[in-house]
Amino acid sequence: MTIDKTLKYAGVAIAGGAVGAALGILLAPASGAETRRRISERIEAERDEFLERLRRDPRREEGYPYSVISA
Repeated sequence: MTIDKTLKYAGVAIAGGAVGAALGILLAPASGAETRRRISERIEAERDEFLERLRRDPRREEGYPYSVISA
């Protein structure tokens, strides 16, 4: 591949990225601050749920087939 073709493809890729970014900004359903807030809340909720699952002992759950815990 020649350097001219490489530069042409790179230019097209950069232009496509710029057009995509502009369209994303123009058509976004919420402001940037609102979107960041929503993402942050979702990550926090998922993290809390994950940590709760780690803390839970499945052997104490109802229906666990190997309940051998002596109290």
